[in-house]
Amino acid sequence: MLHSLLVILLLLVPRGARPAPSDPVQVVEVDLVYARATLLRGRGGAVLVDTGLPGAGARILGVAHRAGIEPEDIELIVLTHVHVDHAGGAAELAQRTGARVAVQAAGQGLLAAGLGAPVVPHTPLGEVIAWVGDDHRVPAYDAEIVVEDRLDLTPWGIDGFVLATPGHTACSQAVVVPGQLAVVGDLIVGPSKSPQIPNLRELPDQVISSIQAVLAYHPQQLYLGHVAPVPEERAVALVDAR
Repeated sequence: MLHSLLVILLLLVPRGARPAPSDPVQVVEVDLVYARATLLRGRGGAVLVDTGLPGAGARILGVAHRAGIEPEDIELIVLTHVHVDHAGGAAELAQRTGARVAVQAAGQGLLAAGLGAPVVPHTPLGEVIAWVGDDHRVPAYDAEIVVEDRLDLTPWGIDGFVLATPGHTACSQAVVVPGQLAVVGDLIVGPSKSPQIPNLRELPDQVISSIQAVLAYHPQQLYLGHVAPVPEERAVALVDAR
């Protein structure tokens, strides 16, 4: 209910109205072959968005090191949703960095029990994805931060927030830095030149409204969970075509 009211209020804002500029955020993308993780650095420490499959920690920390970010600099891990290709490395990276893990309330029990969010295909490709990745368990972890719809990121030096974006899963969330960027996980999928709504949709009726909620903050780039980022105008065109 709160998510629906937020979307309605945001849609009352004219599309041309842009938020006040935020402090620039450094973005470090980590290509994990099958999935992607994203490091964000504002004033001070760093925030890691998604952790890839189990065992991805070394790759993520190696890329972070080359960007001047050490393990102790990572103070928060945000999981866009509890699927193994996004949350599989959370337990390992929390232990190696000392960072706290933030998950939407709908995913707290799943992560703690080592269970992935439901995989609900809505396309033939979705059926294939669900069949290939039929083991939906994740390494169990008791997240320190349970997000009830929204989490302010200014304590971590970023002028943005975590926003609930149900659709792909009930526990999906995005990181939004108004006027700059959004890290949306699998709320939008590739290819980057012609982005699509996800093939897996636990809450299909909420996908478009969640994309609209993110776009209301005019992110110039949207960072996705598996492919290169897409510019704002392509995401707008995706919504307008539905």
